[in-house]
Amino acid sequence: MDYEKAYKILFNAMTDAIEKIDSSGSFSPAITEGLEILKKAQRNTEEMYLDAD
Repeated sequence: MDYEKAYKILFNAMTDAIEKIDSSGSFSPAITEGLEILKKAQRNTEEMYLDAD
């Protein structure tokens, strides 16, 4: 399995979903918290990816 390709596909899909939700306007605190969890996971995995090279 090509884990790098899988990572990029998932990361980009998360980015697209986050941007779509963010652009929709105001939403509940639970959605805001969920978005922050996703953004933190992206930052953490991106740091891991960059450190691995």
